[in-house]
Amino acid sequence: MAYEIRDREGEFFGTWSEYIFSTVDAVNDQHAKKILLYLSKERHKECTRDEINDYLGNPLSDRELEDKLRALEYGDLITQGRNNFRYCGIQDDILDLIFRDLYQEEIDDDIPNIDLELTLKVATLEKEKKSLTGALSELKGRMLELIVYRELNQCRQKRQPIVHFRQRLRPFLNAQHAGRWETRLATCAVSVFDRVWMNYPLFLPHTTMVELDVLAKGEDAERCWAVVFEMKNRDEKHLPTMVEAQLFVDKVERVKQWLGETGKTVKEVCSVFFSAEGFQSEIEAWLQEQGVLTTDMVCWEHNE
Repeated sequence: MAYEIRDREGEFFGTWSEYIFSTVDAVNDQHAKKILLYLSKERHKECTRDEINDYLGNPLSDRELEDKLRALEYGDLITQGRNNFRYCGIQDDILDLIFRDLYQEEIDDDIPNIDLELTLKVATLEKEKKSLTGALSELKGRMLELIVYRELNQCRQKRQPIVHFRQRLRPFLNAQHAGRWETRLATCAVSVFDRVWMNYPLFLPHTTMVELDVLAKGEDAERCWAVVFEMKNRDEKHLPTMVEAQLFVDKVERVKQWLGETGKTVKEVCSVFFSAEGFQSEIEAWLQEQGVLTTDMVCWEHNE
């Protein structure tokens, strides 16, 4: 586990570190790194802006500090507390380890012993098997989201569509669905995006918030379009259920409504249910009947 987290050529380290770099570069100063280090260390509690500025040595005005905190929050590296005066670090021990491996020596002139920390952490988790199972399941899900988010964000930066999009989908179980989707697939295969989000909270009037695992949106002067992914990274004994499929279809309808409220013509909302180990045939057939594309890890990675 220590090797996977610290291997700078590996997918694990590369995905997380790129996620950190993209936000730190946007803020682009040493204070942002110190803020992240402080909130990461104190991630199990809320910290006030005064406490954060005291840790920095009070070099910033309240407005300057708030601007940096908002930028870091927008990048999903910190979260707001009970009000806009309080902030928290992300409750993710792996993110904390990778961030400190990257920056702690630069900030505090202190080299963290990541290997020892991981050894102690794994020993603790092994004593709590139920908690370990839940943590590993969540980490697997987050990694799948990050892999797709990272790829879509690279496409956004290059102003290009998703590479080999059509070839990376599972085949339609009903040939009629394939014919019905031909024009829409052609549109999705050439679409480019202006914004990409992970774990996007979608709010609509008079409804509860829903979270979209990965969302990408594009627009021109008159039209807008989007692709939305639902991710499940579970073993073959725990494939997506009908309830989960129905919930995703409801999310897609909300995305269409959200785009419609922009006042622009909604060109296309492409929905993809990504289940790493595949689907039960009846669930997949139902999803495709609803206009949802399906893929799995083999299809997605084999044809990239």
